[in-house]
Amino acid sequence: MTITTAQESDINKSMKALERVSFGSMLVSRGVYTVTAGEASAGTLDIITTFTGATGFLVQIYRSDVNVAADADITLASGVLTVADGGATYAVTAGDIVHYILL
Repeated sequence: MTITTAQESDINKSMKALERVSFGSMLVSRGVYTVTAGEASAGTLDIITTFTGATGFLVQIYRSDVNVAADADITLASGVLTVADGGATYAVTAGDIVHYILL
């Protein structure tokens, strides 16, 4: 079986999201993802977390060690964390590092 680049990207996104820890009775998932050139061209990226029970999230996006997430459009639905271009200043850029915690 041959895995395409797109499939490999999806697998990597899913694998990075599988780290989960418990804080008392709360389950928390966390991960780090690096934006690809294709996602930058599309202006959006989806991180498949498989954590469908999450009710909240924290996201920080770094570019050259500077937090640039101020205007990013970030949503969470059915275990998929989506980061997209913002209205005024943030544009999804290859090499951006997305750090996230799902609660």
